[in-house]
Amino acid sequence: MTQNQVTLRQAMFETRQGQPGRALQLWKALLERDVHNGPAHHICGLLNLKLKQFSDAEYHLRKAVESEPENWEYHKDLGAAIESRKGVDAGINHFRRSILDCRTNPDMYVILAGQLLSKGSVLAAFDACEAALRIDGNYVSAWLERSRALAHMGMLDSAGASLAMARYLAPDLVGSATPEWARPYSYLWSAPRPVPVLGASRIAVCMTGSCETLEYTWHNQRTNLFDRLGTADLYMTVTDDGHASWARKLKPNELQIHKARTLDTTPFQFAWRSSRWEDSLEETLQEWVQMKSVYHLMESSGKEYDAVIYLRTDSWFVRPFPDVERLDTAIVHVPHQDLRGGVNDRFAFGSFRDMESYLLRWDSVCQDPSLLANSPQRCLMRHLVQAGALPVLDPRMEMRVAEVVGGRMILKALDWASVSTDFDAFTT
Repeated sequence: MTQNQVTLRQAMFETRQGQPGRALQLWKALLERDVHNGPAHHICGLLNLKLKQFSDAEYHLRKAVESEPENWEYHKDLGAAIESRKGVDAGINHFRRSILDCRTNPDMYVILAGQLLSKGSVLAAFDACEAALRIDGNYVSAWLERSRALAHMGMLDSAGASLAMARYLAPDLVGSATPEWARPYSYLWSAPRPVPVLGASRIAVCMTGSCETLEYTWHNQRTNLFDRLGTADLYMTVTDDGHASWARKLKPNELQIHKARTLDTTPFQFAWRSSRWEDSLEETLQEWVQMKSVYHLMESSGKEYDAVIYLRTDSWFVRPFPDVERLDTAIVHVPHQDLRGGVNDRFAFGSFRDMESYLLRWDSVCQDPSLLANSPQRCLMRHLVQAGALPVLDPRMEMRVAEVVGGRMILKALDWASVSTDFDAFTT
């Protein structure tokens, strides 16, 4: 056994069971023989942190990072050393720079989110969580930090939905007592995991809305969705607004020009006022009537489909749609960008059965107008759950909403909130 091997065994033993000072001397002895040993520098840095020798800790951890620039754990511990010596601001700046080296690792964004929350930079922390979820939508720590950030912002409904996602992904997650604002979402984390159903090949796309924006969105939708679906069938029920000719750019199998009829809103007005929702009740109900119409358009074709996609004419894809054959049709995939604690009503992907429930919410609300006492998003979530569908937030489906203002198109985040969407701010 060589001298290096003997020293290494002694160093590891002292690190686990002995005094930090003794262990530190042994690791330094190893470094005298191998100055580029990254793991040894890392352990020296941790021991110095334990001994509150922050300058020495920073030195060794920087050497560790130099040896392995993409090792997120080395960056994390270096950030802790910098924060201990120079304060929280310096630690945050380190993590922002480190993401350049570890930008494919969601851990760095989650660590940054925690740092930003401790400093009170809640919106920036929220953005860091979003960036982590864009890398890995099943990353539990990111959902937990997102829940914390939203709770600090006062958006308790959405905080509850994020916490529910974390518990759904990690049923054995142990934490503090469940906050009251999270309890309405217990159906999600207590739901049994469905058996995955993959390989959908027969796809139908249902689209509704006004075609005024379709002049600007159709090319984005064709490139990022329809070209990736291949032979999917498209059914469209669009508003009779003088712009319906743009719908033909997408070559629908069936196109219906919807003429709005006067709806009796009296049965819904009490529940709508209770929801304190500011949007027009009439416009919301007209949208749901269109969704029912496009469902019947698809159903009357007589074709069978493995999965159905619903989207609005004003949908703008931030990135290409995932490989549909690898999406699980045992659940309903919805964008995770809504901050009202419900299911966003502008896009969804699921099995034919589940999407039937999604598209026929008008019938559900007619039978039980009290559903409208919640926001439209929470109303839709409850409707799906009651129908036996399981909505799951999917960060891969990142959308924007197109709107024409003064003859120009602008893009808005789906949540309509004044939350920064500059997710790359941490990598510049």
